[in-house]
Amino acid sequence: MELKLPSGWSQRPDEEQQRSALVEFQCAPSTTTTFVVSLLQRSADAEEYTLQLSTINRTAATHIRHDYSLEEYRTQDAALTAAESLITSLDTRFRDGAISPADPTLEEIDEILQEATESHRFPRIRRFFRRLG
Repeated sequence: MELKLPSGWSQRPDEEQQRSALVEFQCAPSTTTTFVVSLLQRSADAEEYTLQLSTINRTAATHIRHDYSLEEYRTQDAALTAAESLITSLDTRFRDGAISPADPTLEEIDEILQEATESHRFPRIRRFFRRLG
């Protein structure tokens, strides 16, 4: 899967990806933190995709991973477009100093999550009502 990735971002090797990941992209802006943007598929025959942001913090003694599910998409193309947008947003935040590349705070992560899902608020409401009916 080809996306236009900013410098410093790469596709994760298959052996490092989650089992349910269709594709994952990573950036390690510091020696202790890696950001991962994942496109997950519920099952091989399901046409639903979930966009996920993860932070992996490594120190000499620990390896802590935090996963944040962002949105669900009906098509792979829509999910890939959203992944590319999220990666671009993260990269801009790193360069502008709006997020700590070594130790992002919960507030910084929450701001990213809100921005990533804000443009999809109405589709989420439609999906909610569709599931009710």
